[in-house]
Amino acid sequence: MRLPIIILIALSFACSKKEDSVPTEQVSETEVSAAKPDAPAENATPTEAAWAGSQFDQAGLPAELQGPAPSQGERPSLRVVEPGSNPSHRLRWEVKPGFEQMLSMNLRSRAKVLIGGVLAAKAPWHSATYAIKLKAEKVEPGGALRVAVTIDELEAQYEEGKSPALNERLAKAVAQLRGLTGAYTMDPRGWVKSVELGAPPDALREAHDMVDNLKWAFHQMIPSLPQERVGVGTQWTVHRGAMQGGIAANELSTMQISKLQGTRVDIKTQSQQAAQPQTFQLPGYPVPMELVKFAAEGKGEVWWDLRELTPRTARVIFTVHGVFIYDKDGERLSMFNTTTRSLRIPAK
Repeated sequence: MRLPIIILIALSFACSKKEDSVPTEQVSETEVSAAKPDAPAENATPTEAAWAGSQFDQAGLPAELQGPAPSQGERPSLRVVEPGSNPSHRLRWEVKPGFEQMLSMNLRSRAKVLIGGVLAAKAPWHSATYAIKLKAEKVEPGGALRVAVTIDELEAQYEEGKSPALNERLAKAVAQLRGLTGAYTMDPRGWVKSVELGAPPDALREAHDMVDNLKWAFHQMIPSLPQERVGVGTQWTVHRGAMQGGIAANELSTMQISKLQGTRVDIKTQSQQAAQPQTFQLPGYPVPMELVKFAAEGKGEVWWDLRELTPRTARVIFTVHGVFIYDKDGERLSMFNTTTRSLRIPAK
């Protein structure tokens, strides 16, 4: 099996001694503490011993995250935990069929890789900026709105440590995704039931990675709204199934309204994810991998006008930690990977 493309990208920069600078606009992320971790404990693999820590502490997880993950097609479970002040608003999306809107969005990601207990590499930030046309097509039985998606424009680059070969592949992947069409469905309370978007079967793996990031972004930018009336300070939890690079994960988010003006609402989010050991397949990769451990955390803020299809502005960042086992030339190797993904929608 070949390594996932983001890992190959990381390894291609392993020879460089120049450290990546952390962009100032980003929320602080979990950093790798050392290139050569302490010696592993007895009877433990180097990866697990070097990286065992609070991010994999199952005992401290909420009950919702300790079992099998719901399917991504299941309706999320919501629970109001703080009513807030003057909870008199019942929030619902009010988009009518035929409404069209452009979504301008930047998605960034990078990986840090540990193989055999030693830091192998730290990849540069990969940045992709999208101009996406959204059109409300029709209301389906049950009240969900089907929204057509078209990637009108796409620009992508590696922000540091540029490699001509990698950038050439990235340019080809971008060309494969321009004009890509798909759709998603969402109900008036923001439940995104499905995102029908996929790279062409013969697309490069970078293209599959970018589509996976894009599907993640749609789920993150559209919050699930409670059935109950809400006001400023209302806080609720959302438990749902999520996909992270082919991994079926549990996600528990806490959402809180910080501003509310008619149909405009500002929502702050804090999220955790956990996943059971499983065999999974990365998008665009023919050979499965084994998941040993998994944890993720994220936070963000989205400002919506519920009469529209895109946020007025949004910023979300997620950091995902995973321990995997994969086969390479007949040898089973363990790998720790930390991937950070961010979503940014500039203010209108």
